[in-house]
Amino acid sequence: MQAAIQIGKTEMECYTPPATETLFEMVREMPGWRPRGNDEAGLIAMFVAGRSTAMPHGFVKGHGIQPGDVLVSGAGANIDGYRSELERTMIIGEPTEEQARAFEAMLALQTRAIETMAPGVPAAEVELATLRLADELGVADNLRHHAGHSIGLEGHEAPFLDRGDDAVLEPGMVFTVEPGVYIRELGGFRHSDTVVITEDGRRVMTDYPSALKDLIV
Repeated sequence: MQAAIQIGKTEMECYTPPATETLFEMVREMPGWRPRGNDEAGLIAMFVAGRSTAMPHGFVKGHGIQPGDVLVSGAGANIDGYRSELERTMIIGEPTEEQARAFEAMLALQTRAIETMAPGVPAAEVELATLRLADELGVADNLRHHAGHSIGLEGHEAPFLDRGDDAVLEPGMVFTVEPGVYIRELGGFRHSDTVVITEDGRRVMTDYPSALKDLIV
């Protein structure tokens, strides 16, 4: 999908062909598996562009990709009812200093959240750790949601990586980790990775570059 993004094309023109191509690759690579249709299709891949990204889960407006746009992309597989999630923030062309600062702050918050996760850690502490760092980085006023949530049979499940959740992390729990930085006139910056709690820590299961240099279109 990243390779298919072109200036002037609408979001759907960019992400629909590679999503369809990838779905058929999945069918070929997993003998006996078939997508079920609707939200059980096996794969989603899309992105939101421009100022819509400043609102979490903003709308696809079909405005045509423009130089300087911030894109928040999402991809997820649904295999026999079990879901995953991968999101990356991309920028069209050379990032401005403001964009780069917001991006690096977001990446630092996500890194802190993931590093905090381990068996026995309260779910609330994952968000509190990111909030403390957000204060240090000066972006605490630009957070719009908790640090993440469980994912499995549904896209959003409890427990949540939220200061109000009293759950404790246990091996086998699966979360998406996605603290974001949202600035009205600049855009939204959010990565999401699917992370499983292991016996001795955590493992990130979504393997895609996260550095800014790799996400410039």
